[in-house]
Amino acid sequence: MSFLYLDNRTAPTERGVAPGRQHDAAPAPSPSAGTDRPQPQPPHSPVTAPSQRASSHFNPLTPSQRSRALSRQPRPARMRAPPPSLHYRENRERAARHPGSALRDNMAVESRVTQEEIKKEPEKPIDREKTCPLLLRVFTTNNGRHHRMDEFSRGNVPSSELQIYTWMDATLKELTSLVKEVYPEARKKGTHFNFAIVFTDLKRPGYRVKEIGSTMSGRKGTDDSMTLQSQKFQIGDYLDIAITPPNRAPPPSSRMRPY
Repeated sequence: MSFLYLDNRTAPTERGVAPGRQHDAAPAPSPSAGTDRPQPQPPHSPVTAPSQRASSHFNPLTPSQRSRALSRQPRPARMRAPPPSLHYRENRERAARHPGSALRDNMAVESRVTQEEIKKEPEKPIDREKTCPLLLRVFTTNNGRHHRMDEFSRGNVPSSELQIYTWMDATLKELTSLVKEVYPEARKKGTHFNFAIVFTDLKRPGYRVKEIGSTMSGRKGTDDSMTLQSQKFQIGDYLDIAITPPNRAPPPSSRMRPY
């Protein structure tokens, strides 16, 4: 048996194509093909395609030009405050001439607001059946004047003392009735009762007195419904009552006067 050996490396090539790479070469166009048929365009090379895509998003403005363009945009209009009224101008001029007037005005407003808040503050109702009463130490005089503060110094108290067990919602009219039970001469019509709270002075040793209201036997008054709680009475304070007979005029009121 015989074999025929063909060496492809020595086989003739067409158009100078190297042996073993004939499949890589594109076939030559046939001479009989028509010239009107459009020829396929070669694809973009991988080197030029990204540069062409990047050129479509290119911004011709430099960073400085962009910042100038943004700065030229219209800004929103600012709201202007209305011109000050005549009342405001007068107050400002008065405050400039008198620097302390503004402070006094503010203090007056704060004081007025504080007093209104105290008046409007509702009192908490007290259930006398469930609340333990307090011991109220009452001192009375028959000359129409309150005791001197030196009579309460060094642990001493006046001799005319009444001890009443009551509650913080006790009214001045109720306390007046209790005092008249002890002093029959105070039951006469027209007898004047002037009430004051004696409390410890926190700034200096001793006591201070503050008149809170008055009642009259046989007549209705505006202070009849006033309670101890409404006058900031605290447990440990004393109650001083100046009794004036009906045939004698009561002394002028010295309410809020420190002794």
